[in-house]
Amino acid sequence: MVAAMVLATIVWGVLAWRRRRRRHAPFRVARAQLRKLVDQPTSPDDAAFADTANALVKRVLIHGLHRPEAAALTDTQWLAYLDECMGRPCFSIGNGAVLGNARFAARPQVDRAELARDLDALLVRLERLT
Repeated sequence: MVAAMVLATIVWGVLAWRRRRRRHAPFRVARAQLRKLVDQPTSPDDAAFADTANALVKRVLIHGLHRPEAAALTDTQWLAYLDECMGRPCFSIGNGAVLGNARFAARPQVDRAELARDLDALLVRLERLT
């Protein structure tokens, strides 16, 4: 009887671990892609960096957290949504604003390290919601 209970507990633990790992996979992948984007030896220009980072966050929100409403958001609505997800205004003001329409400027100015830190913090926060 004890052996059956121990076995059931082990099976339950393994299944719970696998579900959690699968649920957190989009966030692990997104954070790895963000690090890769920052560390690229042939780094894209600032506009391409902002576009790629923006697409990465949208994918996580839409597919990882199942928030399809994020797909239609643009510019200030998108930045306000990111601020809401983050719990503080780091996208509607400051360097994160480049994820709005500012990335379409002729030469957008992006502090990549700061933006990457903000996005990584956002991804960690979103992962905790799962």
